[in-house]
Amino acid sequence: MRSTASRLDDAAVDGAPHHGTIELYSGGTEVPAMKPSVIFELPDDPFICATDVTIDGCRIRKLCNESGAPQFGGGSLTVGTTPPITIESTVTPHNADWHDAVAFDEGQAIPMSIDGAGSLPPMTTSVVAPSQITITSRFDTPVPPMTDYTLTWTGGTTGVVDLEVSYGTDGDFMLLSCRFQAASGQGTITAAALAAYGFDGLLGVSVSDVTTEEVANWVVDFVVSFDSLTPGTFDLLY
Repeated sequence: MRSTASRLDDAAVDGAPHHGTIELYSGGTEVPAMKPSVIFELPDDPFICATDVTIDGCRIRKLCNESGAPQFGGGSLTVGTTPPITIESTVTPHNADWHDAVAFDEGQAIPMSIDGAGSLPPMTTSVVAPSQITITSRFDTPVPPMTDYTLTWTGGTTGVVDLEVSYGTDGDFMLLSCRFQAASGQGTITAAALAAYGFDGLLGVSVSDVTTEEVANWVVDFVVSFDSLTPGTFDLLY
């Protein structure tokens, strides 16, 4: 998930809508070993192989290693960090591209633009990097499955905190995703949501801001995020 990238007119033949994600992420300045990176996931919808279930505001999603998923070239993406970077995305053969990026700061407005030379139409937007958060409560992974699980943090003045529990085998994954306003300082995954999920999954925590653009038959989420930190030596939670 290497073939020739589709052109825009090829992708639009059936008129079917596609959803994709372009994310700039980092562990922040406190985690120098974590290189800032850009990831393309275009599209992500073919990998949803079961109907989403929502329990207490958390989404349960099954993702499959779909061999027949369409492959799209993203074209040229310019990310307005300092210095700016330009990346050519092929998104083949695994429907996702990862690229090294450059450091960015909390509160920095980061322009992003797609040139329209690939499968995606031209898009231009800007995303403000959120404020970093530090976990202050006990951090359990795998997550205990039978009781409410509450996580607390400090530093969250902007953005949304994602608590994501994941379990995967042989290319198939189960994801439990819960989102909370960073400024709230805490979030709870309920016992009911964990029971419906049904796995002792690994927990990942991040804070992000997102701008969504919709052009032609594409909806693309442009995301800027930081992995969360802990006060101890090992700050990277993923």
